[in-house]
Amino acid sequence: MVRKVNTYSWALASIFGAIQFVIVVLPFKIAVGVLSSYLPLYLISASVIGYLLGPRYGTAAVFIGTLIGGIFYPLFTEPTFGGLRYFIAIAPTSGAFVAGLIKTKRFARVPVVYFVAILAMVVFSVIVKPLASTTFIFLWFHLVAFISTLPFFFQRFRNRFANGLDLFPSMKSMLGGLAIWYLLFTSMMVSRLFELALQTNYFAVFVLLTGPEYSSIMIVFLDSYFSSFFSSIIFVYPIETILASIIGWVIIFLTMIVQTRFLSTTLSTVEIEE
Repeated sequence: MVRKVNTYSWALASIFGAIQFVIVVLPFKIAVGVLSSYLPLYLISASVIGYLLGPRYGTAAVFIGTLIGGIFYPLFTEPTFGGLRYFIAIAPTSGAFVAGLIKTKRFARVPVVYFVAILAMVVFSVIVKPLASTTFIFLWFHLVAFISTLPFFFQRFRNRFANGLDLFPSMKSMLGGLAIWYLLFTSMMVSRLFELALQTNYFAVFVLLTGPEYSSIMIVFLDSYFSSFFSSIIFVYPIETILASIIGWVIIFLTMIVQTRFLSTTLSTVEIEE
């Protein structure tokens, strides 16, 4: 059996993968109020790329661009946790995948992906038991976001929501651009949760590998560190994510305007040549 290769789509994936690589390399981030909390720009671009290219090509573009950028220009340079650079692509890739799922109207899979991310955090809490209460407090807004995805299981809601995914037609309806904003918000929340789950589980594994004589000391240290970190961002990271999703919405809006004008210009040129 011979499979057809969509050359055009893979070419677009390569281009956007290169864009994602550049964004990963550039030290841009959004910070709101707290120095210890930030939202990297590559999480925003990942969701936008997932929306533009869909769950297959968008996910591939984000994964390749982020992975190469993370390996050759590591964000985690400290020797102990330097291995995180090999897993940096997981968070933005998950966000791109969720954005692509929503754009292609595969809504029922979104809560499942979100649940996997929450489960990863719960597993971390079980491994490092003193952090359980702190972790569940941090998850409050993620649980709100997760609950908001549950209506995707209902056909009537899916049909109504799908009407808002076509940006310009939906601007005249009640949904406006709310559906696309929610797409970006949900995908970025998934990215943030996967990012934190990855880092915390990496730390937990590191603690277990230090041996029983040091693991108890490291767990106390991590408890103090994460308690301080979570308390400093518990009300800030929702604001950051909402702000980032608005920025992503503006980027998509401008991209759609440019695309629409380019297509109209191309059609006019073809008519004149004929």
